[in-house]
Amino acid sequence: MSLRLIDTIANFVAEVIVRRPIVLIAILAVSTLLAALVLAKHTTFDSDILNLLPTGESAVQGLRDYERGFTQSNELAFVLVWPEGVGSAEEHDDFREEFSTQLLAQPWVLRVLSAQPLAGGGAGREIVLPLLLNLPPEEFQEALKKLEPPAMEERISRLAGEVAAGSPRALFELENDPLGLGTSALKPLW
Repeated sequence: MSLRLIDTIANFVAEVIVRRPIVLIAILAVSTLLAALVLAKHTTFDSDILNLLPTGESAVQGLRDYERGFTQSNELAFVLVWPEGVGSAEEHDDFREEFSTQLLAQPWVLRVLSAQPLAGGGAGREIVLPLLLNLPPEEFQEALKKLEPPAMEERISRLAGEVAAGSPRALFELENDPLGLGTSALKPLW
């Protein structure tokens, strides 16, 4: 580039800056607008790891359902499921105990809740009925509506569909509170 061309460009820029500040501001505004448009059109960064997985997979849908239902990022849930007829109930319990023991041995595990909240020794289910009977009258009537056959059929079929899609939350609800009465009874405690 010749010295004369550089001198001409420098004089032009100096003149625009000193004598035509409105033109300079307009050029800067247009440049900023164009830069913003380019960034908005071409930015495809996605921090959600589930968006990187195949959307048609039932396991991915199950993870999405789990993410919506269990939002605490410092918790990790394992759902142990055995095919029908594989092993006895005692073998399943032994495996659950061993699995829990192995988890507790890991340095990153703070605590393990290996029993289902409303299952097991019956202690959880024993408190559901008194809590249900102590609900305010309007909430008790709402809970009773869940016992009507159409409402029960709708809930069970919805949960079964979600379980078929791979939802661990729906599986938990179907096994522990298929009618939703436990949820209604425990609502005042939450």
